[in-house]
Amino acid sequence: MTNGPSPDEGGAIARLTPDLVDMALDRLTLAIAGESRVDGVTILRRLRTLVDACVAERPTGAAQLGVLPEILGAAITLQYPLMELERYLDGERGDIGDPDRAAVYLSFVKHHLWRLEQLIRHLADATR
Repeated sequence: MTNGPSPDEGGAIARLTPDLVDMALDRLTLAIAGESRVDGVTILRRLRTLVDACVAERPTGAAQLGVLPEILGAAITLQYPLMELERYLDGERGDIGDPDRAAVYLSFVKHHLWRLEQLIRHLADATR
C-alpha cells in the first residue's frame, strides 16, 4: 500500500466524495453487467489509488492519530475486494467467477468506501 498525503494536505483525498463514490459504483455495476469492462478496470485502479492516498504517511495531531487506525483498517479492508473485482473485469482468474458474486463484492466495497469517506470527512472537520 502506498501512503499518500495527509488528509489536511488535500490532493487525492479531497476527491473521495460521496458523489465520486456513487458515480464510480454506478459505473462498476454497469461493468459487472457486461458494459465496458475496460472502463470498470480503470475505475477500480483509480479507486485503489484514492483509497491508498487516504492513509496519511506522517499523521500529525491528535485528530489524525485518533482516527488513523480506523482509516488504515478501512483502506486495508478495501484492497482485496477491489483487487478481485479488477481481476474479474479484466478476465483474469480469481475468487469471483460470475456477475452475482461480483455484485456481492461490490456491495462490500460500497459499504467500506462509504465508511472510509465518512472517516475522512470527520477528520477534515476535526482539523478545521
